[in-house]
Amino acid sequence: MKKNILISMLFVFVFMFTITFSAIAEETVPLVDSKPAIIDTIKPKSIIKEVKPAIKKIIKKEISDIKSKPEIKKEIFVQLKDLKCVKAAVEKREIAIQTAVDVYSASIKASFEARKNSLLIAWDIAKTKERNVAIKNAFVQQKKAGKDALKIDKKTRLQIWQSFIKERIICKVEPTGEDMNEDVNFNK
Repeated sequence: MKKNILISMLFVFVFMFTITFSAIAEETVPLVDSKPAIIDTIKPKSIIKEVKPAIKKIIKKEISDIKSKPEIKKEIFVQLKDLKCVKAAVEKREIAIQTAVDVYSASIKASFEARKNSLLIAWDIAKTKERNVAIKNAFVQQKKAGKDALKIDKKTRLQIWQSFIKERIICKVEPTGEDMNEDVNFNK
């Protein structure tokens, strides 16, 4: 990257140098203001003819150095490698989130199944007071199981995202712009 900037600056310098001396090419530039010396003037066209090949040689050398250096090719390869690394991390994260959703759904479904079984047992009780207590307990147990499942789901998702962030850092890639809660909040 620094080499590209250096080459760009060199091209700008050559361009400005050429324009400056082309503008005054028809005139002579005095070296000394008051007294003429042995060589009292310089012809800008002659300077351009001498300097231009040297600058071209420098530019060609810089370009050949860039092409021959394996670090630049390696940098491009590393960037592709980093992208593959993040792609694998994203896939791992998404599979883990889907698994977490499946586990959460199974937990909620199990809590409803347990409530159904508790309610069926409660309706076998003949005494009203005992039956009402059993019915209330069935709903309380289902609500507690649902809260526990949600707590576990949130903790699992947080761990999944933290793991992804660590993997992304290892892959040497900037933040992806994804929000941790983006996969959960459907109300946006």
